[in-house]
Amino acid sequence: MTLRRVRVTACVVSLTLASTLAFGVSARKTVALTIDGETTTVTTYAMSVDRLLQERGVKVKTHDLVESTSPTSMLSNHDVVTVRSAYQTTITINGQEVPFWTVATSAEQLIGFFEQNEADAAKVTVNIDNVYNKP
Repeated sequence: MTLRRVRVTACVVSLTLASTLAFGVSARKTVALTIDGETTTVTTYAMSVDRLLQERGVKVKTHDLVESTSPTSMLSNHDVVTVRSAYQTTITINGQEVPFWTVATSAEQLIGFFEQNEADAAKVTVNIDNVYNKP
C-alpha cells in the first residue's frame, strides 16, 4: 500500500514538473518592440500585444497606431510590434483649418500619404452633424 502511494505521488510530481517546464519553454517569446522608430528586443511571457505593452509600461493613447506582424492579437515568438505616437496638426482645406491626427514623422510623409490616396480621398464625405451627436 505504501509503495503504491509513493508511485502515485512520484507520477503526480513528475507530471506537474513536466507540464510547468513545457509551459515555461513554450510561453517565453522574444519580440522586437519598436516605439516611435526605436527598436528593442524583449523577452516576455505576455500572450497578447496589449499585455506586452502594459508589461513594458507603454502608454497607448486614443489615436496612436499599434501594429503587429501576428495575424491575431496573440503574440508569437519573433513577432514585431510597432507603436507610433499620433499628434494633432491642422490641415488647411480651401482656406479652412481642420484639426487632423496623424502618425506621420514629417510633412513630406503626410503629403505623400495624401497623394497616394488622392483617388480614395475624393470619395470621403463627413456628416459633421452626425459626428457631434454621437457620444
